[in-house]
Amino acid sequence: MKQMIILMAVLPILLVFVLQFSVQEQRRYEIARGEALLAVSIEKAKMEGGFTLTNKSQLLGDLAKLFQVTRDEIQMDTSSSVKYRQNSAEGIGDRGEIPYKIIIPIKKVMAGASLFGISEEENRGQYVMEGTFASERLMP
Repeated sequence: MKQMIILMAVLPILLVFVLQFSVQEQRRYEIARGEALLAVSIEKAKMEGGFTLTNKSQLLGDLAKLFQVTRDEIQMDTSSSVKYRQNSAEGIGDRGEIPYKIIIPIKKVMAGASLFGISEEENRGQYVMEGTFASERLMP
């Protein structure tokens, strides 16, 4: 009987670890898929000389659906000017580089957070995708 009482107390805590594994696997899938969506969007942006409104809108919609957030919650900072391919590395300048930064909120980082006294506001995080790539659009 004593062992049953101890099991009843310890089992919920041990189950949290199993649930946390599932949450982490879900996040890994979302991040890998999100990076794949970004890679496709970057390839389109290379040809266009930057992120077009259509490209941004499509990427935001796909990321919002994948991470189960609204489009307004995702912060996307990209250059709006068209950049052209540079055929030489001479001189100082941006050399046709296109910067981007995307911040996606992650909800429910930890499974069973309420069991450990963690509020819903504290059980959040952000995933940041940031970098630059070179434009492949030729000068007119």
